[in-house]
Amino acid sequence: MAIVETELLNDADELNSLVIGLTANNDPGSAHQYQHKKAQVLYVADGFISLFVNNTQYIVPPRRAIWLPPNVRHTTRIYKGTEYRSLFVHQNVSSLFPTEIKIVDSNNLMRELIERMVQWNWDKPIREQQPMFTVLCDEINNAVSETLTLAYPEDRRLIDWLDALNEGELKPQPLKDMARDIGASAKTISRIFTRETGMAYQYWRQQWRLHEAIGQLSNGRPVTEVARNLDFSSVSAFISFFRKITGDTPGRYLVSGALHNGYHKRGNHLCSLDPEMCE
Repeated sequence: MAIVETELLNDADELNSLVIGLTANNDPGSAHQYQHKKAQVLYVADGFISLFVNNTQYIVPPRRAIWLPPNVRHTTRIYKGTEYRSLFVHQNVSSLFPTEIKIVDSNNLMRELIERMVQWNWDKPIREQQPMFTVLCDEINNAVSETLTLAYPEDRRLIDWLDALNEGELKPQPLKDMARDIGASAKTISRIFTRETGMAYQYWRQQWRLHEAIGQLSNGRPVTEVARNLDFSSVSAFISFFRKITGDTPGRYLVSGALHNGYHKRGNHLCSLDPEMCE
């Protein structure tokens, strides 16, 4: 086990072990780009982490974990005060897990497994890691999968708008206001978003507001402040919006760790481990 420092991530990538665990408490906040040879399980105990892979953002609220297959180039932003755990899984056994990035709700068993595994010594014999590793594999494959992703457009006409959005200088406006500010027609904006993100702008804006709300709530901001920050007409309007999409109130969502209303799906995989796969 080790406390996370950026240089330790490279060390973990080089060690020949089934699982390498790292932990961080009250992270000061950081953003870095990575591409690990090993796969990674990143679990957020408290706080909030967002990752960008190409033009798609993945968000990881408290009590969720994200699975990253090997060699995925990503930019990770860890918000101040976040507590998280990271497990690096040997690339030779990563095929036992999902083949794509997956954000999952964590149950009690998964959380206990992760907490135990980050305590392992890095030279712990692989044969002693296997039983617990196999259970973790089954738990991740069969866990509730949460749709906490948002693709961003890359059209050059939106570059300045996207820069201002990412810097926190503006929020996505209603379509007619955005089109006016950019100097394009609402129909053109709609076509860009549908083509490059797979959803109409109005729905994209709704998803952006949900992700931003989850991020602010995860960082301890009160519901009244989040509702005001995201330009809702009232706290009740914000709670109604949040519940309609997630199936829970903001408070229950952060505690229960599950999205509802078709926002999740389950896997159907089982794991088996060849003892020689990490040799």
